[in-house]
Amino acid sequence: MAKQVGALGPTGARVAQRLRGLRSERDLTLQVLATRLAELGRPIDLSALAKIEKGQRRIDVDDLIALSLALDVSPNWLLLPGAASGDMTVELTPSYRNNGVDVWSWATRDNPRKLSAAAGASHAPETEKSLGSNFDFLRKSWPEMYATAVRAEQLAKTDPRTSCVYARSTLELAIAWIYQVDGSIQPPDRTSLATMIADPALVRILGSTITQRMNTIRSQGNLAVHNRGAITESDAVRVVGELFEVSLWIARTYSLNTNNLPGLDISFDSDLIPDRNPAIPVAENLPIVRTEIPASVSEDAVVDIRSREDSETLDLVVDVLLEGAGWASDDSITRNYRISEPNLLGSKSATVDYVLWDDDGKPLALVEIKEAAQDFASSTRQAQIYADRLEETFDQRPIVFYTDGNVTYIWDDVQNSPREIQGFYAKDEIRRLIRRKQNYRPLTEIPVDELLVNRPYQHRAIRRTCEAFEDDRQRRALLSMAQGSGKGLVAVALVDLLVRAGRVHRVLFLADRALIVQQTVDMFNTHLPNLPVVSRLREEHSSGRVHIATYQTMLALMNEVDEFGLRKFGPGYFDLIIIGEAISGYRQYSAIVEHFDSTVLAFTSAPKDAVDPCIYELFNLADGMPTDSYELADAISEGYAIAPNIFDIQFTSSISDEMHMSTVELDINESGKLMVDAAKYVDADDINRFLFSVDAIDNMLETLIRDGVRGADGVLVGKTIIFAKSIQHAQIIAERFNERYPQLGHDFAKSITSRNLDSHRLISQFADSDEMPRIAISSGLLDTGIDIPAVVNLVFFKPVRSKSLFWQMLARGSRVAPNLFGPNRHKTQFNVFDYCRNFEFARIEGM
Repeated sequence: MAKQVGALGPTGARVAQRLRGLRSERDLTLQVLATRLAELGRPIDLSALAKIEKGQRRIDVDDLIALSLALDVSPNWLLLPGAASGDMTVELTPSYRNNGVDVWSWATRDNPRKLSAAAGASHAPETEKSLGSNFDFLRKSWPEMYATAVRAEQLAKTDPRTSCVYARSTLELAIAWIYQVDGSIQPPDRTSLATMIADPALVRILGSTITQRMNTIRSQGNLAVHNRGAITESDAVRVVGELFEVSLWIARTYSLNTNNLPGLDISFDSDLIPDRNPAIPVAENLPIVRTEIPASVSEDAVVDIRSREDSETLDLVVDVLLEGAGWASDDSITRNYRISEPNLLGSKSATVDYVLWDDDGKPLALVEIKEAAQDFASSTRQAQIYADRLEETFDQRPIVFYTDGNVTYIWDDVQNSPREIQGFYAKDEIRRLIRRKQNYRPLTEIPVDELLVNRPYQHRAIRRTCEAFEDDRQRRALLSMAQGSGKGLVAVALVDLLVRAGRVHRVLFLADRALIVQQTVDMFNTHLPNLPVVSRLREEHSSGRVHIATYQTMLALMNEVDEFGLRKFGPGYFDLIIIGEAISGYRQYSAIVEHFDSTVLAFTSAPKDAVDPCIYELFNLADGMPTDSYELADAISEGYAIAPNIFDIQFTSSISDEMHMSTVELDINESGKLMVDAAKYVDADDINRFLFSVDAIDNMLETLIRDGVRGADGVLVGKTIIFAKSIQHAQIIAERFNERYPQLGHDFAKSITSRNLDSHRLISQFADSDEMPRIAISSGLLDTGIDIPAVVNLVFFKPVRSKSLFWQMLARGSRVAPNLFGPNRHKTQFNVFDYCRNFEFARIEGM
């Protein structure tokens, strides 16, 4: 980190030298000194203290008084040499010097009473001295560890969550102390708590049992900060017990005074933990960060999180959050950083709570901590001034974060408004944000690759998405594009454009099924071979730029931590999220979208008027108004999709009644929209009896064989999907087909459902126009997302009571297929056999 000031004067240099000497005389570590300063209300972190002792950082008078109190000396003992002989010359300023006796006489001429520990703050809470504690053996030799350990112990039953945070804090003190005093080990380069515990040299000293106890304390402390689930009394008592065993091991291993060693018969006594301790404030509402969002948790079950007044605990929470994002307490982070010209803020001092530094000494971000009751909006002006001063000093404007430990906001005050995020960015992620600002290029200057997309509506969709992101300052976009219109290539082309513009480094593509994941991997590898692609179904560790996963996989991964205790997928990990189909898995992908601070692009092949209002709300759009749309009617009229030939097969109220079949013309009205005539509904119980009846199944199969579009041979029915009501229903239909048409072979019609262990192989065979099966009978597996242009017949042998899903299913047959039936014999139609009045239900105004 760059130095804050120039060279020190003679008194400043002497303070640095005296501070080193006095701390050494008192056998105090930097960690102990930092803890005492924090107790005095003048915190200075380890990195800053080290710089002060090296003469690389100035102190002000408030720092001087706090350091004097912490060292239990008069400020003169820091300002002046320890000896007062007459033959010693003492330099006070570059232009004034005098002998030691006269200097000390001048400094003490009014004979002020020497300050003592009684004038300052006790290093352990007075109220705790009268309490029986499991940690009394720490009091004399490790007073700072004792203070936080007792805090954890006293809160274990009254405030379990805060207790676990203090237990973790005690462990941090203990680990730092071991690395300070044990000459056989050196601290690792990465100084996160998990990294220091896992260092092989320390593990050899600790042994497996103590190492495991430390990891239990660390993990439970992290959960207390990050997890919105309940932290129970038993959890906290167990953690305090583990802390007791770790502390006992430290005392027995490192104590220099054998008289202070704990007895061999000492053991953890949970009865010493009070049910209520009025001397220690209860923090029932410790802020937590909502990073884990399981789909099964109801919003009503979320714990009410209210204001937090214990600033010490809040600092601990923020420290854990920063550490989880990879910000360790080294030269990368400075607490209570003072900026120049504080009077601009109208106060006597101007201190930034945290400054996060890059390796080149420039500020990447500043963090401001606010009480929950404070209005975040009131903090923006103050943060702007801080950012201005840092930019003036270091020629780089930092990103702004502000938090109350519960809610965290990020603010790039030059380009965007503040927005809520789920935690802090990692160092390389903030670097990318700043680099993106410095190398900004308007997206209008970046051409769309004509080799990837060449249809006018595809270019329009990409440009409107870019306009939404750039001109409208929107972070989410929704494209309604008919099946077969090339949504996948639009996604590829947009990723290519944003990567070339420097806007995107990592992309997450979400799919609802594993089969779609593999198709998407193949698509990106084919069209963007220089952009590393990783399938999250198979590879856990990868440096890929495009990550492709199912919703379920990503939900499981996004709360994981690595071997160093760092979050694998923090809020800034991905720059762009693409959702392959917005109407599928809304609850799951919405949780993922809220977790990451990414721009989001979602596609749907459902008509814009069939998309659920909650989806428009998620994307900050008005109902029926996607970012851009290209409807099925448009695709049909322009030759990019095939119009369906619909057979509406009706029956009355009894399965014994005769079925009536009529051809329904799918007209295009004056505005170019598809029209379907309405009809009357049929009772649901009658439909179910009808669908499972042998006669109805046989009649359906006979109609398909007789009236279905033929394959290339012109004799047998072509590729067909029968949509069944359930897996059992699909199996019954397959059995009836094999009984009725044994001459066609057992591979001609297959039930393809999630129950098939080889469903992927069967789908691949079905997609090949030259292979069997010709008929796929499915329940759900082939409803959406499957790209099979060879399909020429669809049978709706089940009710579909979702408009968006119905139009998705209809699109299974609308894709164009040049030369499907031979050279220059293209696909020109596909038949739809509707047995459950789905067209009536799914009719959309203007469609």
